[in-house]
Amino acid sequence: MSEIKLNLARKWRSRTFDEVVGQDLPIRMLKNSLYLDHYFPVYLFSGQRGCGKTTAARIFAGAVNCHKLADFQKNPKEIIPCLACKSCLAMKEGNHPDFIEIDAASHTGVDNVRQIIDAAAFMPLLGRKKIYLIDEAHMLSKAAFNAFLKILEEPPASVFFILATTDPHKIIETVKSRCFQVFFRALESQALVKHLAYVCQHEEIPYEPEALELLVKQTEGSVRDALNLLEQVRFTARRVDKHAVLTVLGHLDEERLFTIFDKVLNSQPAALLVYLQEICFESFSAPILWRACIDFVRTALWYTYEVTVQVSEQFKEIVANHNVETLRSCLQLLYTNEPLFLKTRNQHQVLEYVLLQMCTSKNGSSKITIRENVPKKNTSPQTAALLSIPTQGTLPESTSHEWQTFLQKISALDDPLVFSIFKQGEFKSFQDGVIIVSFPQNNSFFGDLLENTKNVWNPKLIEVFGDLAKLNSIFDGQAKQITPTSQHVGKVVHFKPNFEQKSPPVTQKENLERKQVVSSRPPVQKSFEKKLVKKIQESPIDVSDEATWKKAHIILKAFPGTIVEIPKDEHA
Repeated sequence: MSEIKLNLARKWRSRTFDEVVGQDLPIRMLKNSLYLDHYFPVYLFSGQRGCGKTTAARIFAGAVNCHKLADFQKNPKEIIPCLACKSCLAMKEGNHPDFIEIDAASHTGVDNVRQIIDAAAFMPLLGRKKIYLIDEAHMLSKAAFNAFLKILEEPPASVFFILATTDPHKIIETVKSRCFQVFFRALESQALVKHLAYVCQHEEIPYEPEALELLVKQTEGSVRDALNLLEQVRFTARRVDKHAVLTVLGHLDEERLFTIFDKVLNSQPAALLVYLQEICFESFSAPILWRACIDFVRTALWYTYEVTVQVSEQFKEIVANHNVETLRSCLQLLYTNEPLFLKTRNQHQVLEYVLLQMCTSKNGSSKITIRENVPKKNTSPQTAALLSIPTQGTLPESTSHEWQTFLQKISALDDPLVFSIFKQGEFKSFQDGVIIVSFPQNNSFFGDLLENTKNVWNPKLIEVFGDLAKLNSIFDGQAKQITPTSQHVGKVVHFKPNFEQKSPPVTQKENLERKQVVSSRPPVQKSFEKKLVKKIQESPIDVSDEATWKKAHIILKAFPGTIVEIPKDEHA
């Protein structure tokens, strides 16, 4: 029979304590337990994926039943397990009668636990101890955990358990309190690079140290992930070099990334689009490209602020002629559009759109203009006029006027809560069909309400700003302060939001549209708002004295409005 060839992750799985990489403290604890011949009823091995939990559990189990354990206890320098005795050979072949490994993901129920409890009553056949390794223990059901409690606390003298998990928080506290916990941390980069170099040398794989360092950065300290990625690169190219690693990972190399930002920072949108098409932009991983763009701009900001960072000469040349405001604007665009990027399926298109925005936002001086050969069938006159406004600085009067028109149309709807929210917003800009509005930072929880009531206000937004208009809500502003006017100190009071405003005359067509929109609102929310308006009475209170009305001032800072008196009968 031909020999089965294992992949690198299985072939290079550690077999003795000395071969385990980067887990000095856990290994020392386990070896000391063997040296003192002192064992706990149940161990809990926890740590991220690929850090050596299951491997260490198997080595520990093999060492407990190794025939050379007595020699190790006399001389701790002896290698254990020995890998040569009858017990060690049985462990290697995977048929040791006293080592039972169970995958908790497929054995989650109470019946599986009862089988383990019944089998644990039998004495070991080949070794000194019968050892149960329950991998992914957090997948056990709560009922299964409860069934385990008694035997975990007082197992037979010849039995102990090892629970391995990547998520110790899901292990119930009553179980954790019965465990001896051993934590496995993610491997340090240098230790993992050294291990990969060792594997490459013995597997006769040509490699470059820089390529291994780049590969390790993507693994988050997981040995298994690192070896799997190394094997992918091995089957892709003859040599594990930087270019091969970038190709497998879907990364953009530094030279291409620098070229993209050279065109972005120098406001060359046409040249940028041509270059993105030339390098097959969509063949690279979009999330990794997004992260690379953020890292580039952050590094550029650090360098501009004269913080010590290691950058190349080419990087310095690209960033040299650009000020902090330009870079901050680029970074803000990336962070602002990140939620959209994460939710959409067309991530490459969103990234392309953001890069184009960066091209036109340099110092607020660039303008977006409509090309003459682009059809404007679905573009309103207001939108066409706004497409040539500066992206930053003072807004033209026409822009402010359109926003006020939108507020008037919202006030005409029978939805005072929605109008109150929009009234607190501050119009920032209108660019590429995106309307940016800043709301008070403390009102961020209103974001979900705006999304849920989009069918109410969005038709008015499109009516004013055009068919392609979209609202981008940013909760980063300061709350507007409103001072009450009447003096009714010492009364029972209630907070009244500022959503009442005289509405402009409504035409018959607008009245019909309003009824259709209002009818689509959820009945629970509508009745709640009517009940709220009914309870609020027109008796404003003077709370200008902050020392006397501390809580009132806290409320007013978050929710602009007035404090009013509630009659005693309604309060009761």
